Amino acid sequence: MSRLLLSATALSLAAALLAPPAQAVIYGGNPHINFTVDRPQHDLDSGEVDIKRVRFHYCGGGYTDAVVNETDVDIVDGWGVDFAPGDYCAVKVYWDTEMLLDGTNVNDASAFTISSDAAFTHINLSTSTAAFSQVDWVVGVIYGGNPHITATVTE
Repeated sequence: MSRLLLSATALSLAAALLAPPAQAVIYGGNPHINFTVDRPQHDLDSGEVDIKRVRFHYCGGGYTDAVVNETDVDIVDGWGVDFAPGDYCAVKVYWDTEMLLDGTNVNDASAFTISSDAAFTHINLSTSTAAFSQVDWVVGVIYGGNPHITATVTE
């Protein structure tokens, strides 16, 4: 009886050690990740940025890069890339240019342009959204919050 209990305990311990972390997202099949940028007011009309690469962070450590070198991407409309199945916790999008975002204020219909010159944006896949911390107002006045990027995965 004690040998059986010890075996069951060892098996439970081994399963716990081999299980992916709680924030892990395991993707199978032919996964595709799509990125879109918006604001809480949903008032962005278009955006322009060049994307250098997307880095997929494995939960157990390490990463793999998808080198994309896409130019003139309308990130408000959305952009995506296929990636290999696996156990991922985060992605990092590397921007190759300053991101310009054009919008129309919902309060007074005035136009605005804002920019972000961050080199990359890190997104935890458990939350799928990350706010931009480096934002500059280029033209006009905006009301409300900063833009955020959302990552949506389909398999």
